[in-house]
Amino acid sequence: MKLNKIFFASIALTFALFSCDIIDADNRLTPTGGGGGTSETSKRVVLIEEFTGQRCQNCPKAAREAQQLKALYGDQFIVLAIHSGFYAKPLGEFTSDFRTAEGNELHDYFGVPSYPNSVVNRMHNGSSFLFNYTEWETKVAEIVTEDAEANIAIAPPVYDANTRTATITVDTEMLSDDAPEVKVCAFLAESGIVSPQTDGEVVIEDYVHNHVLRGAFAGTWGVSINSVGKDSKEFSLVLNESWVAENCEIIAYVYNTSTMEILQVTSAKL
Repeated sequence: MKLNKIFFASIALTFALFSCDIIDADNRLTPTGGGGGTSETSKRVVLIEEFTGQRCQNCPKAAREAQQLKALYGDQFIVLAIHSGFYAKPLGEFTSDFRTAEGNELHDYFGVPSYPNSVVNRMHNGSSFLFNYTEWETKVAEIVTEDAEANIAIAPPVYDANTRTATITVDTEMLSDDAPEVKVCAFLAESGIVSPQTDGEVVIEDYVHNHVLRGAFAGTWGVSINSVGKDSKEFSLVLNESWVAENCEIIAYVYNTSTMEILQVTSAKL
């Protein structure tokens, strides 16, 4: 009797293993808080693009606020540190240069006058797009309760260590038949970078910089996608020799080209 039970259990396990579904490109979007779904609307995810610099005295305060919000909201909160502007320029002991062409373009487009500063899902804040980090808590709490207007998912990234090339596929789905003109954009960010940072009146020599913008898969403004239904785009990016691939993540989002507002965002480890 015991042998019969083992035999039938083995048959059941074999059947289960060989009856698994193969997920095609049309069905990679799954109903999760961080990326949306094909059959039900998920809640919005927040992307904070923080304009910062290694010589900025108050910027670590914003970084600590971001850490607290990440701990609170998990996958519904994503931050991208954009080193740009006066305090991002290398000077003296601050020899690292984290600036990028894309980051400089975003900095100038949003008219950043002081640091730290940020845009939150690129939503308007009065007459501008800019939010102080002290406003994040209230704004994020508001956004995460809203239903998403789009779904987005990143298929498992492919990284070729020989050529240092990262290839990603980003799947999108608009959830309304009356959708605006939209684009999809994907950035590469790196964490765990040890380099000096001014924190108040002191300089922390072994400060750890996280979520640092390194480059873009499709330029600063991305590419157009279907404004109704599903779409899928493939992108590639060659990593600089100094970037640590294991510490990199991809941040991808769908945004309204008329208002610039980000409709949904997701991230994935490289």
